[in-house]
Amino acid sequence: MNSRERVVKTLNFQQPDRVPIDLGGMKASGITVAAYNALKKHLGMGDKTKVWDTRFMIAMVEEAIRRRFHVDVVPLDASTILAAPPEEQWVTRKLFDGDEVLFLPGTRIQEEPNGDWRLLHADGSPSSFRMPHGGFYFDDTSFGVADGEFDPRKFKPITSIPDESLRALEDYGRHLYRNTDYALLGWGYGVCFLGMSLITDRSNIVTQGMPKEWMMMLMTEKDTCHEVMGKSIEAYIQCLKPLVSGYKSGRFNWLENSVCSSWGSTSPKACKMGTFSKMVMLRICRIL
Repeated sequence: MNSRERVVKTLNFQQPDRVPIDLGGMKASGITVAAYNALKKHLGMGDKTKVWDTRFMIAMVEEAIRRRFHVDVVPLDASTILAAPPEEQWVTRKLFDGDEVLFLPGTRIQEEPNGDWRLLHADGSPSSFRMPHGGFYFDDTSFGVADGEFDPRKFKPITSIPDESLRALEDYGRHLYRNTDYALLGWGYGVCFLGMSLITDRSNIVTQGMPKEWMMMLMTEKDTCHEVMGKSIEAYIQCLKPLVSGYKSGRFNWLENSVCSSWGSTSPKACKMGTFSKMVMLRICRIL
């Protein structure tokens, strides 16, 4: 049984030959650069690690590691596909522990007098992401700090997948499907981890970067929370539509029995057990 068959069987609540393994199928199931480097040293692997996500210092898992640990899943993420530059364009930088890693081109880090690192925006202005000296990732120092009152009108979730991203998903997904036996883990465009995410800007998450206020509102302003979450789900459905229509037209026909994702699973049974439960299913049935 190969990896794809194993994951699909599991999603269909059938007995696989073993429990599927995921390492780095998405950033939330990834591994920090520090831990990954320690693992590679233990295994005698000396190649420089690529930093998949600079803010959270998540490593890009290499094929040799996937094979060594019998990983069954690979990521299918348009933003990562589009951002991946040629090998020669990755930028080398030394971490606090002396290990050299590779950052995406355009990554700008300012070292402050006390040794802390601060991420800079593309224009050179400082961001709110800071890594203390000797730290392992960048903290968002603005998250959880109320900036005015919660305003439902400021919530503007992503409602579409750009054509460039769709083409990248189509081409790379077909490549992975034809040339590997991995299960493909698709994600992005609409996922906000119920508003607690730090991977999107404030206007695209239901909490608007104010999780404490949001948690109180869940008790005191339930109608407003339902309205905002409903808007989030509707936007999510809009992002799903081109994938569903592309599958029906044959453009994404490799999706069949190959993808488990934040977009939904190819398993009919698993779809019924989705994260957003009945709230999602009542809406999503309109496009299927």
